[in-house]
Amino acid sequence: MKKRAISLIRIEHINGYGLFSEDENKQVKLYESIYHKQIMERHSRFPTPFMDIKEFTKNHYCAFRNLNRFKDWFNKFELEDLYKVGFRVYSIKVKDYLSGNYQYGFKKEDIISKNEINLLTL
Repeated sequence: MKKRAISLIRIEHINGYGLFSEDENKQVKLYESIYHKQIMERHSRFPTPFMDIKEFTKNHYCAFRNLNRFKDWFNKFELEDLYKVGFRVYSIKVKDYLSGNYQYGFKKEDIISKNEINLLTL
């Protein structure tokens, strides 16, 4: 059965990498935020996408199902700081996706649309 397109929420740096992407030195990009430890500690209590989604590969990207789930993971102060170091929150519509208990996976080529969400509305 074919899945219908859905909208997801993704936090991503303006250079295209996600919160937990690694650079060439295997450093997580999130270290730029003053809330790095706090965010990493909270996220470490949940399974990685590879554990949560059986079919997830290194070619997939992570997203949240909706804004409510997203807001459960980040507070206002963290989001403001992440914005200062180049991260943005997007609503993305994808034509194909993988779903887990905690996150969704998608490939960049499956994005139909991508719109930035204003932090003031969160």
